[in-house]
Amino acid sequence: MRSLYIFPILHKVNELGSIGPLYKKIFIKEKGLTEWKRRQAFIGHIWDRIERKITRMRFNYQKLRIYQDGLSTEVDIDIMLKEMLEKGSRNYILINKMIIRGARLMGTENSALLLEEYKCLKNNNKSPFLDEKNLLSKRDEFIAQRINATLNSDGVGILFIGANHNVMKFLPNDIKATTINNIRTAPRIFGVASA
Repeated sequence: MRSLYIFPILHKVNELGSIGPLYKKIFIKEKGLTEWKRRQAFIGHIWDRIERKITRMRFNYQKLRIYQDGLSTEVDIDIMLKEMLEKGSRNYILINKMIIRGARLMGTENSALLLEEYKCLKNNNKSPFLDEKNLLSKRDEFIAQRINATLNSDGVGILFIGANHNVMKFLPNDIKATTINNIRTAPRIFGVASA
């Protein structure tokens, strides 16, 4: 049976690409600079916990597939990894450590759906904290299909996914999915959903 470990995450602004400045602007406008700083510190704490947990899990990295939300199936993974490492992304620093040990990073998302989300935020000036459920569901379904298509019959995967996603409901029955380090309650601390 295939296994998938799902790590709900919160993104720092340097991991959001071109949407990052818009996200930060809207957050500060809605919640203030103090809350922004608190949230960024909390996200750092979450990544500390995730890294400790993964270290204790002792994966066979040669069989490990890593799936990352926001990572399109159409991008050059090596270029994206290099860019995110240069930005100091905790998420990608951890991914890189696993790649060095033999894990494989997989393109995970449909770029058209990511672009649609960006346009929705930019053009309608909607808050990124109020996800369009239909768009999020489409993304989750695509991610589940991608995992199903690329995770070997005896394979193990890790999925780093924003805390508002629900990929599990789209996964086939032969993938045993376990949510680790569940932070779904974290957004309530800040009165907002995660990015």
